[in-house]
Amino acid sequence: MEKKKSAPKDEEFSRSGLILLALYWLVGVSLMCWAGTQTDGYKLHVMHIPLPHPYPLTGVLSFVGIVTLEVGVLLIVMRPWSYHSEWTRLVLAMTLQGSLLFFFGVALIHAPPYMVWHWMWLLGGLVIQGVALAGTLIWIFYEMFFA
Repeated sequence: MEKKKSAPKDEEFSRSGLILLALYWLVGVSLMCWAGTQTDGYKLHVMHIPLPHPYPLTGVLSFVGIVTLEVGVLLIVMRPWSYHSEWTRLVLAMTLQGSLLFFFGVALIHAPPYMVWHWMWLLGGLVIQGVALAGTLIWIFYEMFFA
């Protein structure tokens, strides 16, 4: 008799979801800190402020706070400790991430590098959420018709 595969346990979803959100936060904070070291093209070429530019500590710290707030809101919306293949939470999180992507994308015309990299971090998160949504929907479809 063939052994039937069981769905991953809730603890596995909880642990992996929290680890993924923590890694997402760590990547965002690291990107903000690193992007502060990059040359601001607008300051250099338009405002004609010669190099070296000072490290934009207030801007970087404010965006580290924004990243932390965004991940905290994602944590509250997605609740990985009780996920149970609930794709609606993922759709809500993607809607939130997409609206943030649009909101911050509007301000990118002469933005410093840390703002540009924040936008790219949001885009990467949206792509990851899309892959997770596709995986969840495939799992639900598989359980409905083949399990």
